Amino acid sequence: MRAEYPQDLSIQLQEALAEIENLETVVIPAMNRDHDDALNRERAIFSAALNEVHLEKEKLEAELKNLSLKLKEANDEIVRLKNIINRDSKTTSLPHSVDWTKRHKEDIPEETPTKEEVPDNKETQKEDERKAANEYNSRKPSERKKGGQPGRKGNTLTIYELKKMMEDYPDSYKIEVFDIGKTTDNETSNPRVKYELDLDFKVIVREYRYYGDTPIPPKHYSDVTYGDFTKATASFCYGQCNMPTDKICELFEALSGGMIAPSEGSCYNFCAHVADGSTESLAYLEKELLEGKVIYSDATVTTENGKESYVRNVSNPQTVIYYPQDKKTIEEIGKNPVLAQYDGILMTDHETAMKHFGAKHAECNQHIARYCEKTTVEARHKWSKGFMSNLYDIKKDKEERMRKGEEAFPADILEAYSQKYDEWLSLGWKENPSTIWKSVAQDERALLNRLKTYKEDHLRFATDWEVEFTNNISESDLRFIKGRTKLSGGFRQKSGREMCCKIMSIIRTCKKRGLNIIEKLVSISKNGENVFA
Repeated sequence: MRAEYPQDLSIQLQEALAEIENLETVVIPAMNRDHDDALNRERAIFSAALNEVHLEKEKLEAELKNLSLKLKEANDEIVRLKNIINRDSKTTSLPHSVDWTKRHKEDIPEETPTKEEVPDNKETQKEDERKAANEYNSRKPSERKKGGQPGRKGNTLTIYELKKMMEDYPDSYKIEVFDIGKTTDNETSNPRVKYELDLDFKVIVREYRYYGDTPIPPKHYSDVTYGDFTKATASFCYGQCNMPTDKICELFEALSGGMIAPSEGSCYNFCAHVADGSTESLAYLEKELLEGKVIYSDATVTTENGKESYVRNVSNPQTVIYYPQDKKTIEEIGKNPVLAQYDGILMTDHETAMKHFGAKHAECNQHIARYCEKTTVEARHKWSKGFMSNLYDIKKDKEERMRKGEEAFPADILEAYSQKYDEWLSLGWKENPSTIWKSVAQDERALLNRLKTYKEDHLRFATDWEVEFTNNISESDLRFIKGRTKLSGGFRQKSGREMCCKIMSIIRTCKKRGLNIIEKLVSISKNGENVFA
């Protein structure tokens, strides 16, 4: 056995080497080929799947882009519909009474509920359904029929009034007489005379001849220019009538039969020329306002190149000047040439920034009437209605005494009114804790604090009879800006806002004083003189 062992080991080693050689030459290459084939199949499958993913991605991106466009269209449609639904007095010619109404699902209940009757979420529900103060109308419905009331003077022009105007303005008209039905048999009888007023627009062509070294004024540097009446008319249309410059051009062309057809730029320059020429007149009006005992001021919002801006008036019953204003801050108001120097009584609509100007102040009681009406309806308290009744009683008593020639309340009467003022506020503080709606109670407390803090200003109309009960003078003077903003959307640039303010200051002051507007605008265009001196 021992002699055969080396031989067996050699045979086994040879067999092992042969097996290894077989593995290296046959088995392993075959396995590698199988592995490569499997790997290639996997790669092909993965590549096909990846291509499908890319195709799906491109498809989804295309769908996403399409859906994004549809979403944008849907959002634009939502905005359009919201603008239709939410139309109010700021965006249309609708009255203030429509504001907020469409967002109210139900009114405040007729009777104030007890705490046991209020569900846990009731207060939250009512928070969004309450009305704004300007939605409440302090005017009470009248039992009178619509239309002209008995005793009211009509506006129909009579022959007497026409003849009086013909005497007052002899150079403003020409007479044309038409004999209708006249024969030799009735020419000596008295005819029945009827009058017809009309306008006849004819173009005036003025030819100016400059001889020798006579200098030509700047307004005649061009061979053909437009006259002062044309410029004044353009300014009136732009300011008072809210007409855009292209429509003014069309008006001139239609009235002149095509002879006067200025460009839009020319019409704008007409208005700018009149506005620049009003400097002396506006300086004179500013001096008058500074010398007055009471002035009225307010600011209304408009737009300038799409951004919010303001126009502020400074007025009295005979005068108004408009100023462009970017913000309603103390610093911005301090730039106003009248308010910055004024030391009299200043009537406003509770602009706290305005309390820094003027020696004394007065509050508009018409605004307080709306807030009191709101409190009466929502809180169901008695004090607010009684408080306004007291103010209206003071106003009525003042008017009756003024008709009798009196100039002030007796001291005891004024003191009695003042005590009633305080008594109604005391009742308000007692009633306030019983208010169920938290937000209503907060608004009511704010109103009570305001009436207490500014009592002297709210009663200024009673202590000084030259002060009006309301700030309606400002409300009336600023109404044209509301109309202009609704019609044309505001102003494109500040220079346009400034120009409109200057032109309307002249026009509105002329209307208040009963002056011929076109005549004054012509004078300003001609030589820039002060037309109010």
